[in-house]
Amino acid sequence: MTENPETPRHSGKKPAKLPARKRTTKKAQADGKDRSAAAPVPASRAGSPLPLVLAAAALVVAVGLAVAQFFAWNELQQLQRAQERLLPRVEDKVAEVERGFERIQSGLEDTRRTLSARLDELQRQQQAGSERLAALAAVVGRSDAGWALAEAAYLLRLASQRLQLAADPVTASAALDSADAVLRELGDPHYQPVREAIAREREALRALPAVDIDGLSARLTALVDRVGALPLAASQYQAAAPAPAESTEPRQARDWRDLPRVIWNALRELVSIREHDKPVQPMLPPEREYFLRLNLRLQLEGARLALLRQDPALYRDSLAAARRWLAAYFDDSDAAVQQALQELDDLAATDIRPPLPDISASLRLLRQQMKLASPHPVAGESPAPSPAEVSPPPADDAAGAEDARP
Repeated sequence: MTENPETPRHSGKKPAKLPARKRTTKKAQADGKDRSAAAPVPASRAGSPLPLVLAAAALVVAVGLAVAQFFAWNELQQLQRAQERLLPRVEDKVAEVERGFERIQSGLEDTRRTLSARLDELQRQQQAGSERLAALAAVVGRSDAGWALAEAAYLLRLASQRLQLAADPVTASAALDSADAVLRELGDPHYQPVREAIAREREALRALPAVDIDGLSARLTALVDRVGALPLAASQYQAAAPAPAESTEPRQARDWRDLPRVIWNALRELVSIREHDKPVQPMLPPEREYFLRLNLRLQLEGARLALLRQDPALYRDSLAAARRWLAAYFDDSDAAVQQALQELDDLAATDIRPPLPDISASLRLLRQQMKLASPHPVAGESPAPSPAEVSPPPADDAAGAEDARP
């Protein structure tokens, strides 16, 4: 509400009292003014609350907005702090997921490589199985002529192996005869060159010098039995001559004429002269005669073992050692010793393993003819050993049970 400007303001001092008439006049004037001024008062009182309401509403809205903004800002701050707390965890989880994905991807790659290798292996096995199936189909569908050719190829391969590995020309010749008989019964002129090659190989085997292994072994056994009766050389076991008695002559010279003799005797005691123009022979005492004869027997047994193994080098070395021992320690003037020496010379001159011919040409020729006749290979065949590929068995290995007879 607005104050009347004509209305006097109150002050701290009390106003001075006026006369009654003046107070009445002034009171009347004031009442007139109050009435004149009070006429529009109802209209002013009716429209005055609206601005206050609007102001109050605006204030409430402003306060509400401020409170809402405060709560929103506070919530935003909490969300930011929560986000800051959760962000490292989320990043760790993402990194862990990425690592897990990489592991899974690596495992899948390893599995893919393993499956690829397994697939390749299965393909190779399938191809090998197909080849075996084709070979089996060729064998099953083989005619009687095919079986006969397979038998002939086996016999020729057996002949080559027995000759080169076991040095057994007898078995090799028998296998060649059987193969030739199979081809003869087949009656196919296409394989006539193979029969001609077999005939040449049979002639080469017949031309080999016959080595009587059993006879040579028996001769060595007889020599071993005669060692105990051979006389020893007398010079090896002569009793030692008695030592000469020491000279009783004085070691000091009696005069100047004895001085050269005393000096010569002193030099003879200091110097010992021995002749070594011949190899030194071991000297055994008479009570060791048993070991001397045993050594000769062992050398002869070594030669016999080398004979059974068909080792020419060891055979000749053993016979040479036995001959040297016999000539050194036995009486070479005795007829029995001379006969034993001659027997050793005859045995050493025998070639126990003559050069063997190559009999693999017939097998190679047969395979060539079979390839020309049929595109399918003969099942179960292997290349024939050639002399360059097959070497004789070593000296310390037995040639075979049937060849090593005692």
